[in-house]
Amino acid sequence: MPRLSLEIAIGAFAAGMLLAACGGSPVSAGVPDAAEPTIAAAVEAAAPGISPTASTATSAGSAASATPTNAPTATPTAIPTAEVITIDIADRFQVLRESYSLEPQVKQFVLEISPDGRLAAIGGCEPEEDGNCYTRTVLRLVDVDTAETLFNLEPLAPVIDLFAFSPDGAALAIAACDLPLYLVGERETICDGRRLWTVDTATGEMLHEFGDFHSRITSLAWSPDGTRLYSGVEFYKKYDFVDNEISIFDTATGERLGIVEPEVGNCSEQYIDVSPGGQFLVLDLAADCGYPSFVQWWDVSDPGRPRSVHQEVPASYHRLSPDGTRLLTVNTLDYTLRLFDLRTGEALAGFPSVAGQTSITRIAYLDADRLLLDINRVWQYLDLSTGEIEPAPLPARTRLSFFVLARDGRTMLSYGSTGSDSLVTPSLSLWDLSKWQEAPIASYAMHSPWGGAGDPIFNRDQTRLVQPLSYGVGFVVWGSRPPEQADALKALQDYLGLLAEGDYARAASMLVVEESPAWNTMVLDRSSVAAFVPEVDPEDPAALLEVLCADSAFPCSPLREVTLQAQLDADTHLFVITFTGSDGQAAEWPLCTGVPASRSCFRRDGMFEYYVRRQADGGFKIIGGLPPAIELRYEE
Repeated sequence: MPRLSLEIAIGAFAAGMLLAACGGSPVSAGVPDAAEPTIAAAVEAAAPGISPTASTATSAGSAASATPTNAPTATPTAIPTAEVITIDIADRFQVLRESYSLEPQVKQFVLEISPDGRLAAIGGCEPEEDGNCYTRTVLRLVDVDTAETLFNLEPLAPVIDLFAFSPDGAALAIAACDLPLYLVGERETICDGRRLWTVDTATGEMLHEFGDFHSRITSLAWSPDGTRLYSGVEFYKKYDFVDNEISIFDTATGERLGIVEPEVGNCSEQYIDVSPGGQFLVLDLAADCGYPSFVQWWDVSDPGRPRSVHQEVPASYHRLSPDGTRLLTVNTLDYTLRLFDLRTGEALAGFPSVAGQTSITRIAYLDADRLLLDINRVWQYLDLSTGEIEPAPLPARTRLSFFVLARDGRTMLSYGSTGSDSLVTPSLSLWDLSKWQEAPIASYAMHSPWGGAGDPIFNRDQTRLVQPLSYGVGFVVWGSRPPEQADALKALQDYLGLLAEGDYARAASMLVVEESPAWNTMVLDRSSVAAFVPEVDPEDPAALLEVLCADSAFPCSPLREVTLQAQLDADTHLFVITFTGSDGQAAEWPLCTGVPASRSCFRRDGMFEYYVRRQADGGFKIIGGLPPAIELRYEE
């Protein structure tokens, strides 16, 4: 039979669009979503190529001045946002946007999301036909809601190593090095010519270049007020990495205010953190070559004269308490946990009950007195006041699960997968940790953090949650359902009601079958319709609807349930629905009749996707939303 002629712009995206739990039309492999309707696309024009001499704004309205500024511009007026994400919005929690870049393929070295969850910094290269990168460095500021490039930034060195956004997102620190791009990732290749600089995220202009570096920069940290930037380095004599100090820079002037000099051994890497109040600098030193790893911290109230608070606790990394008064060290050799007073360095407690574990994959503070631990995929919580450890409730529907805590210390997102009909079905839940109460969230295969490129991230004001995708440049954003989505759902309900009543002429007035579908809807285009229903002129949508609704195997039945709501962009909404069968239950997909439950059968649950798009006049139309009978023809 004829194959479906969907035009998909991104090869990697198309490869990933495999359906999982929620059905999905055979022509629609996964579903991108949308952003809050109040958000306008920040940039319309395509981004030009990277300039070797200057950053380039991708729209005339955001063009940068020729002279770099010496301080970040004022933070733009805040865009109205949805409700704060807590378990209280679980019934309205959904995908607000799924965005993908249509620019050339990128090999990513590093990606960072801004604190407000609306910008992303992308560093990497653009490969040639042989798959290697030679001259085309990629250094971009990207709009998360559209995946469009806002600025192509000037790379002061070709290989981008690290990003760090300032707390207000107004500036971005970039660390890079000099190395032929085609050698990146090859064994025994070491970057040199280290550079560290900041850019204004509103203009793309460079603000300052910092210091002279003779070692690889391993970590960057901003003070909470954005006035200081700290840099950690690698000390490795074999490669002439001779820097061994942590530098403290003034972000307004670019001047070095002071240094911190830990007692580092050869083959060591510095990973730094700053306490919530900005008073303390904490170092996790990752050592090798026979030297021990340790945690150490300083009072940096006077950056010119840092004061050591505690010397070299044997440990691998640390966690700061939410109130910024205590520090927990974790030794991954035996999972010894020790608790210290951050201000005095006094040891407060140790926790032998945790020592000897084979695997602790995550440790997070719930509050000042409790830790949540993931021990061999079993959640435990540790009472720091008593030392007692006990099992924590696990998600009700998820076999393998991860957790991400929000800034309030009370809200948690858990995500994972569960087996269903031989498929991997995503499972998401919001939690209120003060009660250990779980609220499962309706999830769609392509909207799951499972298999993504790292954890989802709660933004600063906890109104959105952003997940970078594992392929290409793209993002999924979750938040509270916008009220205007109800209008789109009402349009779909009206359309399906007209089909069930046989009023095909009025239904046809609400339907759009496009010449070529938008990349992020994955619906039938006119040529595919003509291939599957050749007996009807595709220019006569009323006749097309009548033929399909008259199919005895799956006629147009009344809407039974909306199982998932999401968005593709500010104007396009996705709804996953079931139809009412003759028994009043969800109509079963005919091709699965008689197929044992032990065998996989595509769309056994009888769920279908429909896309509704706002038009220029403010009304809504159904995009490619033909009756399910056309999919029976596809399956034959």
